[in-house]
Amino acid sequence: MTDEKVVAVYGHTFTSLDIELAVLSAHNIRLLNGNDLTPIEMAKRGVTGIVLGTLKKVDRELIAAMPFLKVVVRQGIGVDNIDIPAATERNIVICNVSDYCIEEVAVHALTCALSLMRNLTFFDSNIRKGLWRKGMPQMSRPSRATVGVIGYGQIGRAFVARARSIFGTILIYDPWYKGDVQEGVKFVDDLDELLAESDVVTVHVPLMPQTTSLIDSKRLSKMKKNAVVINASRGGIIDEDALLSVIRAGNIAGAALDTFSVEPLSKESDLVQEGRILLTPHIAWLSKESEIELREHAAQEIIRVLFGENPHSQLNKTQVVV
Repeated sequence: MTDEKVVAVYGHTFTSLDIELAVLSAHNIRLLNGNDLTPIEMAKRGVTGIVLGTLKKVDRELIAAMPFLKVVVRQGIGVDNIDIPAATERNIVICNVSDYCIEEVAVHALTCALSLMRNLTFFDSNIRKGLWRKGMPQMSRPSRATVGVIGYGQIGRAFVARARSIFGTILIYDPWYKGDVQEGVKFVDDLDELLAESDVVTVHVPLMPQTTSLIDSKRLSKMKKNAVVINASRGGIIDEDALLSVIRAGNIAGAALDTFSVEPLSKESDLVQEGRILLTPHIAWLSKESEIELREHAAQEIIRVLFGENPHSQLNKTQVVV
């Protein structure tokens, strides 16, 4: 193998890789469209770095097939499609882009909360059916409502900063958070307490063993009948079958989902048939600004690692040998 640095963008959804090319070519790094290649083909082309999207996985099998791989940077925050232990065994650096869409996801969750509280999809659907003010649902003032925020990381805090001027009470559940707390919020030690008291629940935690099916049928049964729940974090945190059951039984009022346990969501999914669930296709992160930041920051992180500099957002304890 030569000293040439080769990076593949793998599992991406972009029509063009011009943004990545502009960043990487300035450092004489060759760019490949990994979507067109198998792991063995990437290995034959000497790939030393992967910029990873949502459509592929970097698992133990891929890692074993790519002997020159030194770094994987996830284009996003969640890294549930990377086998980090397997990468660490091989001394492969794993990074994400942790700071690119904080505002977008927070605003998306807040938009969903207000849309659900104001029943916007219900009224829109009725008007399109020729029904004017039929079956008027009851609505209450947001300033009287309690919002429960699960996860007080960057996005959770950004949500709270915007929600404080709209909602009456804000509860936080985050047993992992150790930092400062914004004024006007209350931390609770018991997730069931947050669920029982909240009119709106919004989830902002990563998918990991401790959070998989965190909101299951037992937890959903704690919620108020007029409550709604929002997941703009990761599919699998809310048990989708249990969510459908409680909504259809009238035990909670509705939900908004931007992420799903299986993506893309099939048009045959029962979630699609339930009008009380607001659905968006994993785009809470999306704006023209955030997409550019995401792609540039991921490419810049690759450059830092391949040239022996400390990455900004490394997730495992290993050091690349350049």
